[in-house]
Amino acid sequence: MSAISFSGVASGLDTAKIVQELVALRRRPIQRYEQEKSGLDRSLRALDDLNTALEKLRGLAEGLDSEGEFSSRAARVGNEDLMAATADSASPVGTFRVTVDQLAQTHRTISQAYTSVNDDVGAGDFSFTLGGETTTVTLEAGASSLSDLKLAINEADAGVTASVVNDGSGYRLMVSADESGVANQFTVDTSGLGGGTAPAFTVSTTGADALLTIDDSITVTSPDNSVEGALEGTVLDLKSVGTTEITIEGDTTALAEKLQEFVNTYNELKDLAEAQSAQGGALQGSSLVRSVRSTLSRIMTTSVSTGPNDGERIVAANVGLSLDRNGTMSLDEAKLSSAVEADYGAVLDLFTQSPTETSGGGIAFQLGDTIESFTRGTGDSRGLIALRTDSINSEISRIEDRIEREERSVDLYESTLTRKFTAMEMTISRLQQQQGFFGGL
Repeated sequence: MSAISFSGVASGLDTAKIVQELVALRRRPIQRYEQEKSGLDRSLRALDDLNTALEKLRGLAEGLDSEGEFSSRAARVGNEDLMAATADSASPVGTFRVTVDQLAQTHRTISQAYTSVNDDVGAGDFSFTLGGETTTVTLEAGASSLSDLKLAINEADAGVTASVVNDGSGYRLMVSADESGVANQFTVDTSGLGGGTAPAFTVSTTGADALLTIDDSITVTSPDNSVEGALEGTVLDLKSVGTTEITIEGDTTALAEKLQEFVNTYNELKDLAEAQSAQGGALQGSSLVRSVRSTLSRIMTTSVSTGPNDGERIVAANVGLSLDRNGTMSLDEAKLSSAVEADYGAVLDLFTQSPTETSGGGIAFQLGDTIESFTRGTGDSRGLIALRTDSINSEISRIEDRIEREERSVDLYESTLTRKFTAMEMTISRLQQQQGFFGGL
């Protein structure tokens, strides 16, 4: 509990203000510690921002370190009335002659005409067999109309769908396989129906597989008209019978989009690092930031071997990725397109070549590994940012301990001053009382 203060009643001095100012002087070291802690907190936030920016760049680099992720393909069809084609990174580059001999068909049967959907088809069992499996639906007397049979078939959900169509001559029950192809042909059995006019089905379309030939030598069958795997990584959507050519080539448009995103992210990181390490920046003069910038710049200008002969090498600038004098990256799409057209394999090697004992591999591999050495947050080998963060947190902890000790010291100092000034006031007050007593004699 604080001592009672008379605040200059006897002495005429503003002792409360004197104590306040003395305590304020005593608190100055605490203020310096708090400023130092604020600066360290700012550095922590900056390191977190740097780590986030590096991880973003790392993610994009790792999206370029394998052929499947790096490369894109585009397919062109000579006669688009016959088919459409979609290629992915696994599609073989080249021109292929494709002949569609037959389109896939869905097996379909249709009944004779009825005058109404309410006509009685007979009660009992109706069966259909698909893929060796027989499904039976049962119609009860009084609920055995053409419409009732349609609903019963559909509720069975067994690979066929029924619908009622009106062709002008009456209402017919059409039953269709849910999927096309020979394997989805089915048969129906109406012999179990009685008491009405059972449907007599005829096959309107026979289920068939698509047949096509590639380069006049490779025969391919497919249960539907969307053919996958005839050409690896390529989907052919068949439309009509006939022959056409399909050309699959590198798609520099999609690759350019990936690389432009990489360029933008690289420049964002570079600008952030510049701002953090500049005069007044949260990481001013940081060797860590200098190391990040110089290391990434070195990788982006490193040459990569493109063949068994180490003399055959390529750098990012050869494919349109270049750094100016300030370290800002740019992408020349025309140069990229020319490089891909001239030697796609070399461009691929630049990014995706696997590391060896003597080489760090393609630049995407190098960037991924190097950035991880900065950002790794766990394990025995923590990254440089994590280590720097640990060091700052330790320093903050030490400063907080100092502040706590100084606060206790200041509190004690203030309490002591208050007690002494209070004692002084009481002493002066007693003396004044004594002086008044003797002066009145």
